[in-house]
Amino acid sequence: MYARVTRYHFLPERMNDAKRVFHDEGLGPKQQLDGYLGCLFLGDPETGSALAVDFWLEEECARRFQGNGGLGRLVAALQPFFSTAADRPVGYEVLLADRVGWLREEELGGGEVPIG
Repeated sequence: MYARVTRYHFLPERMNDAKRVFHDEGLGPKQQLDGYLGCLFLGDPETGSALAVDFWLEEECARRFQGNGGLGRLVAALQPFFSTAADRPVGYEVLLADRVGWLREEELGGGEVPIG
């Protein structure tokens, strides 16, 4: 399993707008791609700092979202709410996942991600 993490910097007063746009413009296109497993959108409404963590079956699946322009369209839609530009996405292999309820057991190879 693969995770792609993007840090966003929003105007604190626009966090709810950013959350709505992230939901409307980001989730639908991802959900259409093979290998998309789910997403977390974490934020601090006081500072405007946010993290998007997308979970994918493998790195290639995440690259398709970026390669088909999906990520660029999402960032463009979020642009009016930025206090500073979004950071470049960073990818990670998921070494351990615990109680990740939205993931189907068969996608995790029996319910857990082995370490190493």
